Amino acid sequence: MMLEPFDGDAGHNGVVSLETDATVHVLSTIHNGWRIAAAHSEFSGLAYELAMTHRLVKGMRQAADSSGPALPMRVLTGTEVHNESGAVGLTDISIIFDSFSGHDPHVVIECKRISGNAANLCRLYVTEGIDRFKSGKKYGVNHNTGFMVGYTIHGPTSDAVAGINRYLGRHDRCDDRLMPSCLITDSWARLSKHARPDRGPVELHHAFLIVPEAAT
Repeated sequence: MMLEPFDGDAGHNGVVSLETDATVHVLSTIHNGWRIAAAHSEFSGLAYELAMTHRLVKGMRQAADSSGPALPMRVLTGTEVHNESGAVGLTDISIIFDSFSGHDPHVVIECKRISGNAANLCRLYVTEGIDRFKSGKKYGVNHNTGFMVGYTIHGPTSDAVAGINRYLGRHDRCDDRLMPSCLITDSWARLSKHARPDRGPVELHHAFLIVPEAAT
């Protein structure tokens, strides 16, 4: 059975809206792709963010290829994103579904290193991650669903989430706090909802991926 990825039109005036099954499929592809990526013995928290993303993309492609015909997708890196004013930057990871029209990414994934005890990484996860969707000017301009990956380099997911929420709380942004996922009960998946100026809200699905420790 083919999954229906969208509700609505992704044309010039449309908004890409993922169905629940498609959202779960993307999250599962991220998580399963990371299992493949993290199996490499030389891969550890000492790796740069770009190297982690490169590994993740390769793993996601393998996971997508092995998942069957339910929702064929292409996993891409470095896709240029445009808004009304022109190009605004490159995505970390983009997904294009073969069963839907259009040449722009149907899914945008932003990736960041994170550790609950590293205040700077928690800040960057918000200001250079969440806010790129929330602003309505960077990523997901015509999407009401976005995705983030947190490469968790130290500690469990709960510590990373707590660190991000502490930063949001200190800046009077409790409405942006991360919550348990409503789609996946595992602790690595989280959810946040964000109002956007001059457009509808965006729902972000977060996948926190544990980075293997460096070999001693």
